[in-house]
Amino acid sequence: MLGDYEKTMKEPISPLKPERPMFMVTDSNETGLSWTSIQINETWWRDDCDRFRGSLNNPCNNTHPYLKAKFVKAQPYRLRRLQEAGCNVIMWLDGTIRLQKATIFEEVENRVRRGENFIVFKHSRQRDGLIIKEVNKSIEVAHDKYLNGSWLGKSQPIQNLEGQYEHYLKEGFKERWFDGPPYSHKRDRSYGMYVTCMVVFDLRQPITQRFLDCWWEEIVRWSTQDQVSFPYCAWKLGIDIHALPDHETSGSINKNDWFKKEKHGHT
Repeated sequence: MLGDYEKTMKEPISPLKPERPMFMVTDSNETGLSWTSIQINETWWRDDCDRFRGSLNNPCNNTHPYLKAKFVKAQPYRLRRLQEAGCNVIMWLDGTIRLQKATIFEEVENRVRRGENFIVFKHSRQRDGLIIKEVNKSIEVAHDKYLNGSWLGKSQPIQNLEGQYEHYLKEGFKERWFDGPPYSHKRDRSYGMYVTCMVVFDLRQPITQRFLDCWWEEIVRWSTQDQVSFPYCAWKLGIDIHALPDHETSGSINKNDWFKKEKHGHT
């Protein structure tokens, strides 16, 4: 809940069993019955200002709330309140998400016990699992968010989406790299592009922090469109993303067994 991107935090439709700590990071006085508020704190990323000196989205230069939200999303293990609460599995939810299944946490915990990690819903079939289609669509329909020097009344650098994709190709990235060995089975058409408004991370697995650090670095160096860098980091680190829907959880990113996704700015 940062800036004016979302108006309110969405309360779960029904009581959640079992209960688990639920945190809302915000820069406002917004509160929720189910959520514990954490005020955004610029000291969280202070060390990154020197580390990413000269980068497009250095967090000490780009102070847009949208980038601050990306820090929380990609670096949750660095938040002291989460550490103190003993959170070793993180379920990131955008402010658009309204939980609707009482047993969602139990189901997530069962998945994690089986070794599942990086649990996220696939993008629509129109993306064909391709980063380039996400880049082109972002430029087409979200021009102000990424290619305007001001968005939601606050200044920001123009995001270099096309340069980001060209850089990935030079790095050796290949679309649908998972079609073949060492991956064990063929993926469907949508696999490869994901909607990251809900992602589950198992912080106990060493690969998770490596992925999160890669993700944050790509956001800082290239663009705040984290759905472009998410599959790149999976390719770079050889991660097998567990994509939904599957045989246990049905539906799509907009409405499924676990939650309903509201429109941005919906109250």
